Amino acid sequence: MFLILLLLSIYTNNTYGQIVVAGTDFNPSSGNAGRTYIGLDDIVQYGIQTGSLTSTPPLAPNVNTNIFNATYYYAITDSPFKLDTIRYKKNTPADYMFVYSPKPAGGNVNVLEYSVKGLVPSSAVSVTVNYCSVTSSTYAPCASDRDEFKGGINLDQNNQLNGTDSPQLMMGACSSVTYTGTATNSGDMIFRLNATRNGSCQATGISKIEVKGFIQPTIISSQGNEVCAGEQISLQAKTDYNASYKWQVNSGSGWTDIPGGTNKSQLYEVTNVKEYKFRLILTPSGGGPPITSNEITVNAITCCQENGVAASRQTIYYDDFGRIDLSDKTGKTYKVWDYTDPLNPVEVTKTTTTPFRWPIAPAPLNATFKGTGTPLDGEYAVAGYLTGYNAHNGYDGAKLEWANRVTGPTTPPDLSYDHSGTVEGAALFLNCPINTGGKTLYERTISNLCFGKQLFFECWIAVFTNSAAGAYNPVDVKVRLTDGGNAANVVETSATATRQADGGGVWVRIGAQINLSGNSLKMEIINNQNVSENGNDLVLDDIKIMACAPPAIDLFFDLATLSKSKTICGTDKLDLFTKTTALLKAYYNNNPYFLYQWTRTPNDVTSWKNLGAPGTPESHTIANALAHAAFTGLPDGDKVYFRVIAATQLIFNDKNNFQGVGNYANINDPCKNYSVSPAIEAYELCPLPIELLSFAAASDGDRNKLMWTTSWEKNNAYFIIERSDDGKTFSQIGRVEGNGTINNVVSYSFFDQAPLSGTNYYRLKQVDYNGAYSFSKVVSLNHFTPEVAVYPNPNNGACTIKILTPAEEYNLEITDIQGKSVYNAAGNEIPERIEISNLTPGFYLVRINLDGQTVTKKLIVY
Repeated sequence: MFLILLLLSIYTNNTYGQIVVAGTDFNPSSGNAGRTYIGLDDIVQYGIQTGSLTSTPPLAPNVNTNIFNATYYYAITDSPFKLDTIRYKKNTPADYMFVYSPKPAGGNVNVLEYSVKGLVPSSAVSVTVNYCSVTSSTYAPCASDRDEFKGGINLDQNNQLNGTDSPQLMMGACSSVTYTGTATNSGDMIFRLNATRNGSCQATGISKIEVKGFIQPTIISSQGNEVCAGEQISLQAKTDYNASYKWQVNSGSGWTDIPGGTNKSQLYEVTNVKEYKFRLILTPSGGGPPITSNEITVNAITCCQENGVAASRQTIYYDDFGRIDLSDKTGKTYKVWDYTDPLNPVEVTKTTTTPFRWPIAPAPLNATFKGTGTPLDGEYAVAGYLTGYNAHNGYDGAKLEWANRVTGPTTPPDLSYDHSGTVEGAALFLNCPINTGGKTLYERTISNLCFGKQLFFECWIAVFTNSAAGAYNPVDVKVRLTDGGNAANVVETSATATRQADGGGVWVRIGAQINLSGNSLKMEIINNQNVSENGNDLVLDDIKIMACAPPAIDLFFDLATLSKSKTICGTDKLDLFTKTTALLKAYYNNNPYFLYQWTRTPNDVTSWKNLGAPGTPESHTIANALAHAAFTGLPDGDKVYFRVIAATQLIFNDKNNFQGVGNYANINDPCKNYSVSPAIEAYELCPLPIELLSFAAASDGDRNKLMWTTSWEKNNAYFIIERSDDGKTFSQIGRVEGNGTINNVVSYSFFDQAPLSGTNYYRLKQVDYNGAYSFSKVVSLNHFTPEVAVYPNPNNGACTIKILTPAEEYNLEITDIQGKSVYNAAGNEIPERIEISNLTPGFYLVRINLDGQTVTKKLIVY
């Protein structure tokens, strides 16, 4: 036994068995070799997964003489000599490196951060850095100087710029240093490299960063851990890996490969009433032994029947107690579901004055809201981002002290999770008041349901008691469901959640079901305990009511990746796929028909339009999608939503193909006799061959001067300057040659020698060598148009935003393709620049409002 423990300790705590998780030699990605210098978004990474690299110094705008000794910049080049021909050395042979110029005066200044997620919690991790002094050893003014930096893994939140000094270097010398540390208890690692020395000699080149550690592939089922027998689940890994995938299932006879299960996402139909286990085996693309993910268990159960045919379930009421809006790091913005109208539930945004906590009405058991610290006797808090004593990843969190120990760890963690397991998720923490046994702590009446429906209830409870000075009192809760059409039709069920030996508790499910005779339901959650001290510390989360319903159906843009978002550009086609189950086919008499629909306003059930007539194919293709009515006139970056409806031909005939008053399909209708998928989204987003930093017009005597600046260009042949007197009909007034392919900031100008009387509207038509073109925004001389620069764009998760137009106040918001806000900023003073970091790969919209005028820019993150 001792030997086993020893070996486990060696494996867990030392570097034995570690693999290369992520790394880069700063080599250029395809198409970027041969340029004078490139940015972080132009390099390749290696390893089983991709890390996130961000730089505090911005990418240099050019390589004019001495620029790397005047301001804090970075650039990636194969020879530092290209950046400063006076001071810097040549790399022989050529070797790409991240070069940063001397830091400004002051304390430690962050240079570079490399973050990796998905490691084994609290496991050993190491980061190796190869570095050089790029100042030439023959440059006399620096002959006796030294160079170094500080580095560290998951440095203390309150001292992020501290770290350990690297070995000092003579000018022109190179070395390597390895930093060791541990991943956080959520499996994150952030390596920070900080400049420590000043002066024109202190330029450093980083030629390699490599992270080694233990990864923990984590898989999830998008449908949860309990589904109806006959449905299909989608299996996905939380992290994208550079590896071959092999999905496996164990349905009671051992692990077997899922046929065709080599995609990064996998559909699987759970045909029988039983327990299914799933796992993923990864084989790193760069070599190495296979790595096995966690195992998840999905229970396939008999859900219900409609008209003697097996059916599915749909959610008709849901309360997860909300979630923190992560774009607001103050924790004062959160979102909750409003089911006032069960046919049209909406997620609403609210604010709180107590960060990461908010009250609910009515207060449970008349307890007092607790805005800070641990809820004590007779107190409660709804809390999200469940930190204990310490902050986490820049968020203070709920700071629940020991009360965040929902899953009972042996040591106080920095972070725990609600039942959904998401960092932003919230739950109700209630220290039940004394003498409240038999009293209702949560009550809702849900109306507008379907007569005679079979309903299913579930919620989750846990305890947060840390220790008990005496006898311990567990949480004891009763659920009561009362039929609105027959008060004598009552179902009750109870459950108990107990404290673990080391404090805290695990989640316990309470389930119940009832057959309605009316069309409403009263739901009550009741405290069974009279005590308060030494226990009865309740955590309540994820209250859900489901109704028997037609089988579920999903729509995808690609069955291999199960993608539900897509961008369209040029003459791209758009493919829509569904995949039916035996359950759905049987429900629709083994002859289901499918109708594909689109809209730009998915919450308006009357806005959905048909893509042709119902038919039997389980796919639909829109050739040249941008020419279709769905995309006609769509502004670049806006979305079009798609869905599919499944039903019998008779139902489609009866519903007039779901067009016209009274016939529109509603996914939330508990009485529907058809299946409708959740909406998926596609939007027009064409990466421009240039990045236009600014475009403005100004009066210059009797003529108008047009000025524009690009941060980079690719195959840019020329610009056509167009003018209009109404902002709608434009004609050419001039042409300016482009610079082909270039990575430097370039400024252009053009004079309109004979402006029109009144308002002049201008736009640029940028033309590629192959004849492809795109238009800029429209500017005018007597209308205020905000000027904003976002660069580099595309990028790898970090960029700079500069507001170029003076204004009294500004408001900035960045949203992802789902419309979820990921960053907010506002103020009365325009900042010199706004640095954005840690954006995940995808497409974003940047909206800036200056004194009531708004400009929107697209942002691409690789």
